Amino acid sequence: MHETKVLILSSMVLFAIGYAVMWYVGIFSDLGLHGTIAAVLGTALTTAVGIGLMALIFHSSRTHHDNDAWHTERED
Repeated sequence: MHETKVLILSSMVLFAIGYAVMWYVGIFSDLGLHGTIAAVLGTALTTAVGIGLMALIFHSSRTHHDNDAWHTERED
């Protein structure tokens, strides 16, 4: 579980750095306030869902929960 937390934290830090660089370069200057908020929230939520799903996949693989499901299906 420790690796999962490190993965989530490092992904969110990289996400924040990427947005800071894009903000500095001026990519969001033509969107206005509401467009910028929508773009940031949409990307943040989409990224959070992707990171969460990948974290669940890695956690399931390391704890072998997926093997239990595989063996149950093969016995039927």
